[in-house]
Amino acid sequence: MQEYLGTRYPALRKQAEENVAIIYFIDEASIRSDYHSSTTWSRHGVTQTITKTGARFGINMIAAVVG
Repeated sequence: MQEYLGTRYPALRKQAEENVAIIYFIDEASIRSDYHSSTTWSRHGVTQTITKTGARFGINMIAAVVG
């Protein structure tokens, strides 16, 4: 990290300025609605009945920040 912040990033930033470019830092995440499907808590010795809706979905997200 020290090498990147001290040497590489300043060189990339200079190159971006010379080429009128923008540097973006990105992060991505995926979320699913059924990750813990059919799991729950109950008292010892009591069997829980869980109703599933079947309405599962997922979403992928990405965020970018200008550097």
